[in-house]
Amino acid sequence: MVAVGIDVVDLDDVERTLSRFGERYLRRVYSDRERAFVDARTLTARRQVRHLAACFAVKEATVKVIGESGAAVDLRCIHVEPGADSEHLVELSGIGARLATTRGIGRLSGSVEVGLAHAIAVVFGGAVDPG
Repeated sequence: MVAVGIDVVDLDDVERTLSRFGERYLRRVYSDRERAFVDARTLTARRQVRHLAACFAVKEATVKVIGESGAAVDLRCIHVEPGADSEHLVELSGIGARLATTRGIGRLSGSVEVGLAHAIAVVFGGAVDPG
């Protein structure tokens, strides 16, 4: 079984949300490690928005892979870390890990591209390897 999730995030929406809600938004959506990653780097405001939008797109695409209709997934249980090129590593905990296990998904692979106006992510979920 393979599951696929795709999401598109508008960078301006992330920028407006960050401007309006600031730390409250960051704490509600991003894991401690994701926030630390942004804090540990000297990023311009626009680069920070691009990074957060990329993470958000991967999170939402992951929800589509592991989620079930009506199942609430805390986005902080989906940890996204930049990898090589456009690859992003996805690690699940809590309800996210339980939903993935229930659906038989053992591996997640994500890719994201950030343009001038949007971040687009694709996440593939593969079945648990029995062997």
